[in-house]
Amino acid sequence: MAKGFARVAGLVLAALLLCAFLLPVQVSAAEAPPEVSAEAYIVMDAATGQVLVAKNADAAKFPASITKIMTSALVLEYIDMATAAGEQATTSPAAVEALIHRATQISLAPGEACSVRDLLYATQIESANDAANVLAEHLSGSMDGFVQLMNEKARQLGLTGSHFVNPSGQPDEQHYVTAYDMAAITRWALTVEGFRELWGAGVYEAAPTNMRPAGRSFHTSNLIMVPQSGYYCEGATGSKSGYTDAAMYTLVTTAERGGTELICVSLANPYNGDKYTSTNALLDYCFGNFKRVTYPVAEMDEVQVPVYGGGAESIGEIDVYGSGEVEFLLHRSLGLGSVEVSYEVPESYVIGDEFAPAAALYLKDSPQQAGGLIATLPLQCRGLDQILAENTTAGMALARMAEEKPGRLWIGAVVILLLVAALIGRIAFVRHRREKRRRQRLAAAKAQLPVRIAPRPEPPQRRTVSRSTITTSRAGRPELRVVSRVETVDPRRVGRAR
Repeated sequence: MAKGFARVAGLVLAALLLCAFLLPVQVSAAEAPPEVSAEAYIVMDAATGQVLVAKNADAAKFPASITKIMTSALVLEYIDMATAAGEQATTSPAAVEALIHRATQISLAPGEACSVRDLLYATQIESANDAANVLAEHLSGSMDGFVQLMNEKARQLGLTGSHFVNPSGQPDEQHYVTAYDMAAITRWALTVEGFRELWGAGVYEAAPTNMRPAGRSFHTSNLIMVPQSGYYCEGATGSKSGYTDAAMYTLVTTAERGGTELICVSLANPYNGDKYTSTNALLDYCFGNFKRVTYPVAEMDEVQVPVYGGGAESIGEIDVYGSGEVEFLLHRSLGLGSVEVSYEVPESYVIGDEFAPAAALYLKDSPQQAGGLIATLPLQCRGLDQILAENTTAGMALARMAEEKPGRLWIGAVVILLLVAALIGRIAFVRHRREKRRRQRLAAAKAQLPVRIAPRPEPPQRRTVSRSTITTSRAGRPELRVVSRVETVDPRRVGRAR
């Protein structure tokens, strides 16, 4: 009897020990990102650009037809949907001849005229390469001119890992993107007026044309947008798929749950179904394991910065501090203790120079969440007005004049006041310029990418600079001009890419 009881007790103890060893493994596996077939992927918060999970996100990959996200959004930047409904674009022989064998198309014929709106829906829903080519020629006069606009837009967004050769995504060794860049392009596209209407469409009826009296009907084959399919993504707000032999299967999808919208880019999936399963697994993981948290910026440590007025000695110190709070997404297994603060504050401040202190929030290395920059926050400063008031050269000169030559005090006072007014005007101008630049940086951070802090400036140099600008022709279409000239370049004013 005792032996039987001991045997039973031993089995129970062994089972408990087995559970103790297995449970932590199961919890850890649940917290880590899922294993998917995509060679490169990323999930980004559409509101802030924060990266939640990523794999090979900076590796160059062929995009295939997800290129058309850039094409459609770029067209809508110049032609709004209301205008697009009535504006006609005529198919050129070049737009048709550029198609490769078995290219996805809606069989546009040379000379066929369609509305820009119909071509946009054909590009999105049917992934029509011929429609994308016609849109490119209509906007820029040629496909090459449109490709220049595509690459210029990528540079404006601060993206360095992508390069476009055509508007449709047809295979080319020099036509590539990264998962990060594709997510950033999609995030920008969502802000373009009219794009969301196009992005979430699944069916569309195109109007008759001069060569197609019956018109055309468009129906999406992207199963992640079809509720009846087994690949449907809950809360999907839009999606674009792509395929070539070199790119394999690619997919960009946006979905919203609980007030949070995420962008998922899945590249180089081996099989058609993989692009859906990879995307669904990543979005389900992020929606289920991330929470929105509030970081108390006002509680960060203050930093003291010495102030110089042009001399060798400091004339005082200003306090640099944070204010308010910032929201971002954090894995449920992590706390605010996982967040590190890095101050981007100059060692000193010279009156009249640009002064834009900031703090960057970083995430410590974690297998659950992609590390790196979470947010960049502008910091406030106090004490500068008092330093200026106490150390104004004009104020000290007035005091000396009152002691040495009282009879000339009033004349001197007038002169000094004029000098003070000039100094105050100069300071006000510098502050206005600095505030304008600060607002531009904040606008760029909110609308596109987190603000990046440039390294310490180098001395101005004399060099040849080539600048590309987009101008508007007499026909109202964008043109890209490249101008080269020798000038003095201040490194502080040169934008730095990510």
